[in-house]
Amino acid sequence: MANSRIEKIIHEIFDSQLFSASKISKLDYKAPEFSEITTIASLLANESSEEELQKFINKNPHFLFRSTPNSGNSNMGLLIKPPIGNHFKADYAIVSYGQGGCGITLVELERSNHSLFIKRLTPAKGLQSALGQITDWHQWVENNKQTFSNTILQLLKRAKKYSNNNCNESFRFIKQENIEESWVGFGGNADFYLDSMVVIGRWSQLNLDERKRLLFLNIQNRKNNIQIRTYDQMIRLAIEGPQMIW
Repeated sequence: MANSRIEKIIHEIFDSQLFSASKISKLDYKAPEFSEITTIASLLANESSEEELQKFINKNPHFLFRSTPNSGNSNMGLLIKPPIGNHFKADYAIVSYGQGGCGITLVELERSNHSLFIKRLTPAKGLQSALGQITDWHQWVENNKQTFSNTILQLLKRAKKYSNNNCNESFRFIKQENIEESWVGFGGNADFYLDSMVVIGRWSQLNLDERKRLLFLNIQNRKNNIQIRTYDQMIRLAIEGPQMIW
């Protein structure tokens, strides 16, 4: 009797809705290797284009999984260039689920050599444009939540299962038939949270006043589920791993 209770609990802990192929692949919790850190450091040193940075992230998505605001939940997969209505596209969408609820995190990559602020600590053009774009996303999603989640889930169902060969494509960790089940099982059909993150510039290039302003903006934007992260910070978070486990 005792053994059967133990087996039952173990089965519940490793329920397929929560511990899927994402835990088998370990990709979403994989710490970057030194060679990967060296590669992205080289891209930053050469002030590479936004497209080159996106190519790197496409090949090494664990940098995003470990640094996005929803780190700690289980990840269903990642979409590249997901649509937000008919007029917007993000660079990435990460779909997650767990006891923190279901969520979609949108990511916008900007260049690493963009200045974040100009005179009087006003957001510079690149940052201002990215934040304005994210505000447009959130406003549209707020008015079209069901349409948006349906679109995202359908795209995820059509995506290929993750392998090392589909680094430039959207992918899913779990089986197609488990996507809807997991989303509904953790309340995504009733409601889900939307996070957005813009990655831009370098912390090391900011002076003390600019760093304080960035921290202030992030505190102010937290209530809107929007975070600004520099490339330095994204890499550090990828190395250190998720800070919040539900």
